[in-house]
Parts: sequence; C-alpha cells; structure tokens
Amino acid sequence: MVNDSSSWFKKTLPRLLLATIWLVGMLSGCISRFAATRISVVDEETGNPVSGASVNCSYACINFDPWSGPKANTYWYRKTGDDNMLWIFGHGNAPSVNAWIDTPPDGYYRGHAADKSFWAISFFCPIPIWLPPVQNLRVGVLKKLNPIPMYSGSVVAPYYFDYPKAIERRSNWTETVAYDCVAGDWCAPYGQGRINDLVFTYRFDYSGNGTNQWGNPVTYYRLERKLTFSNPDDGFQPVSRDNNIVGRPTDLVAPTEGYLPEHTSYYGETLDHGWRVSDDTHVQFYFRIRTTRDANGKLIGGHYGRISGRYSGYLGLKMEYILNPTPLDTNLEFNGTALKPGR
Repeated sequence: MVNDSSSWFKKTLPRLLLATIWLVGMLSGCISRFAATRISVVDEETGNPVSGASVNCSYACINFDPWSGPKANTYWYRKTGDDNMLWIFGHGNAPSVNAWIDTPPDGYYRGHAADKSFWAISFFCPIPIWLPPVQNLRVGVLKKLNPIPMYSGSVVAPYYFDYPKAIERRSNWTETVAYDCVAGDWCAPYGQGRINDLVFTYRFDYSGNGTNQWGNPVTYYRLERKLTFSNPDDGFQPVSRDNNIVGRPTDLVAPTEGYLPEHTSYYGETLDHGWRVSDDTHVQFYFRIRTTRDANGKLIGGHYGRISGRYSGYLGLKMEYILNPTPLDTNLEFNGTALKPGR
C-alpha cells in the first residue's frame, strides 16, 4: 500500500508542479508591470535633438474583452522639455511600449513613431516590473522645407442653388457661376470677384414623372456640374492617394504638366438605370489658373494651388484651397498665414 502511494505521489507531483507553473504563468500574464521610458525627439534627417514637441506614450495591455478590443495605458500630450527629453513612468500587461509625436514643434512635420519590447521572459514571471525596467525611444520629426504665406479660402456653392427644390421646377435649366481664387469670392452677381478662375456650370435636365416598382411617384432628372477654367492651359489633376499621413507630405510641390481642362459631377434618377451618382464625393487635386504662354509656346505666367474637400454633386460643394501668389512657383508648403484678398 505504501509502495502504491509512493508511486502515485511520484507520478502526480511533476504534473502538479507543471500545472502550478502553467497557472502562475497564466495569472502573471494579467499582472500590470511598471517601467520607465526615456523618450527623445530628433530630426530624422540630421539626428539633432528637437525640443517643444508633444509626445504620446503607450504601454500595451492585453484585453480579454471581445467587445471593446485591445486597451493600452496611454499618456497623452506630454510636452518635452528644453533638452528634448521626456520621462514617462507607466504600466501595462503586454511586453511592449511605443511613443509617437502628437503635436510637432513649430517648423516641423510629424515623423515616425518608435516602439520597443521588454524581455519576454518577464511576461511569464509574477513580478510587477518589466525587464529591463527602462527603455529608450527615439521619435522623429521632419523639418519643413519652405513654408510661405498663400491665398487661401473656402469654395462653398452660393446659397441661391437649392438643388432639392430644382426638381420641383420640372423644367430644364443651365447656369454658370465663377470663383476668383485671389479675391476669395464668387464673381458677380454672387460676390465681388473679378476673374473667373474656377468656372462651375450647372445643368438640370428634367425627363418627366413616373412610378417606381412599389407604385410610388418618381421624378426623372439629371443634375450635372462641370468644372472648367478660363485659359487653355489652366486645369486640375488629382493628388496621388499615396500622399504620406506621417512624415513630410508628398504634395508640397505642384506638377507642371498633366493638367486636365474639365471635370464633371452628377446625380439623378433615370427610367432605365434608377438612381445614379458619380463617385467623387471627396477630392484632392492640384490646379493651375491664369496661365499664359508667349508666342513660342513657352509658359510665362500662371499660379499653382491645391484644393481639397467635398466635391459632390449630390451633397454639395465645400472645398478648401491654397494658391501660391508667385507666378510659376510650384511650392505648395503653406505656413498657415493667409494673404489678404486681392482685387
């Protein structure tokens, strides 16, 4: 009997030890551990320290709640000192920490973030400190190249155009309005602008009434808006969708070629195809206006700009733009100072 008990004990004890180790390891994975992080902000191109940035630091956490997703203990909007250093003492229960720029210093763009992992072995040990207990992170910023003041404004369709009511007219109509980008206003009769830089032609085609498949009354129509320009070499072209979100933007210099003379947006209800709307709700594009050439065809005048925002025929027109005041200067790095409107 003693031999049987001893044999059972010898077989069971290792299993109990393994189960205990496994349980401790599982429980230790839920323990929040502390560590200090030393964050420095540097110019990514020169490696020089940069002060005055606001930095976020996040200690990762494992969350077992399937509804709310992963969590992290994040320290928001901490500003570095004059020595470009920032110390964060934080905690989390996953072996990683990362930091990134929230607000870059004056004269800089937000650069790339940084992250590091603690020793994985400390994840399985029931201790309240990550190993190593200190991590050094370097986050980057990128210096602005040539920011300048520019003309800027917002292109919003004149209040006169109440398009939903256009359907009630039950007649065809066409109307053209123009916007002066230097004056920052619509041209007469809707504003004080003088030069037709952006020309919008609205055309409403009424096709009659009918009933849909559910027996409800339907008005058939098409409302079209066409953007054109005043000079043969004026135009627009889309900004690449690969524009950087982090790092120095890629749309700071306007191209000199490839400008398109017009763009059409539309929506409406047709008997054959039902509801139709063009897929151009939001746009971002370069544009060139007031373009001139000499007798030999050489480009001698014109202004470059960039425009973005809502450009939907159905949802309306609300776009922001910047325009370089210097003829033929392709720089589109705006310093935030808007020039006073010129007439």
